[in-house]
Amino acid sequence: MRQPNLADREWQKIRQDLSPENDFPPTACRFKYLICSTPRSGSTLLSTGLASTGRAGRPLEYLSQPYGVVFKERNGRLLLPEYWRFLVTRRTTPNGVFGMKMHFDQFANNLGGEAAQKEFLNQFDLIIWLTRRDKLGQAVSYYKARTSGIYRVFRGEAPAPQVGYDFHGIGEALGIIAAQEAGWRAALAELPGKILPVKYEDLASAYADSMRRLLGALGLRDAMASLDPAPRLARQRDRSSELWEQQFVLDLRQGLRDGWEDAVPFAKSA
Repeated sequence: MRQPNLADREWQKIRQDLSPENDFPPTACRFKYLICSTPRSGSTLLSTGLASTGRAGRPLEYLSQPYGVVFKERNGRLLLPEYWRFLVTRRTTPNGVFGMKMHFDQFANNLGGEAAQKEFLNQFDLIIWLTRRDKLGQAVSYYKARTSGIYRVFRGEAPAPQVGYDFHGIGEALGIIAAQEAGWRAALAELPGKILPVKYEDLASAYADSMRRLLGALGLRDAMASLDPAPRLARQRDRSSELWEQQFVLDLRQGLRDGWEDAVPFAKSA
């Protein structure tokens, strides 16, 4: 299996995530939820907050390629049905709640057929549909993460190394985000009663209120007392992010790459 381009410290976090010390005792699952997201939409901010309560499972990107690589290291093989049984029994908190998060490419790559995709989504009691209003800011963040190989920086850690501005790299990231969000919208169109929409900007600006709303939707209002009041995740947006967004719009308006106005929704309004 080809290993994704991740920094060593990112691999260490994934190995820690899937280590036996982070297993829960085998538990019968009574409630499943899924966080549907796109890259750099705030899914780690949301999932680490939910996990901090000790009552809402441990929602991670279990069906991403890196987690598959690490589970194979631990288990000696990677069979999806066996892996799924492991997750539902050992990543369900003792109160019976299991959660996970997925980007659309993970959903499409692991569940290729429409029937399999519907069956997968229908097993969840609640779907949290997480999006970000600022698509260009999201694309800049995604480009930086893809280039540095670092996706998560927690409080007290060294920041990700600086990378250089690249119009084409940011544009590619923007196109991936747009395509993944469109894919999720199509996949979730038939499940309106199960979907709880959340915006990254609301989560980041009103963290406690947002988490209270989410825990209430999960039937876990009393878990609010256990929530880590300060997000573990460090903010990675900096002055360079703002400058790059301005430069990207300027480059786009100057026609650096023709045709993107039709290919990328954001470009029409830039």
